[in-house]
Formats: sequence, structure tokens, C-alpha cells
Amino acid sequence: MFIRGTAASTVSDMMEFGKVPMAEAARRVVVDRLKPLGGTGGVIALSPSGELAAPHTTAGLVYGFADGSGKVTTRVFHDEDPQDR
Repeated sequence: MFIRGTAASTVSDMMEFGKVPMAEAARRVVVDRLKPLGGTGGVIALSPSGELAAPHTTAGLVYGFADGSGKVTTRVFHDEDPQDR
């Protein structure tokens, strides 16, 4: 569903042409566009400035990231949003 729904390019287009912030564009694609089509899953999006978003429609999405100092962080659930750290 994510390939058929052109998830990655849609997020990119929303950012470039619609000036939608990266996290909002990723959420709109995953939740508003793909979920109604039967898509379940998520995307891991990283903006040019290093902002991270991982919206998903499943109970969890395993992902991780490292900051500039090399500190590694992992997440699984929505309430572990890296923006809350």
C-alpha cells in the first residue's frame, strides 16, 4: 500500500511544493491518505534539518536514531515520541 500510495514521494512533494512541515506531511500521508485505503504501517521521515518523525497506524513501529554526539535512541510506541525527549 505504501508503494502504491506513493507515500515517500507524497511526503516530499507536500514539503517542497506545499511548504507543509515534515512531521505534518508524514502524518497526513500515513493517517489521512493511506489508512483509509487499507494501509497499515508507518514511515520514518527525516528532514534536512535533522527533525525526525515516525507516524504509524500500527500498535508500534520499531526504529532508532543517533544524535550528533553518537547517543543511540530506540522507540516502539507513539508515546515514545523523540520530540518529547
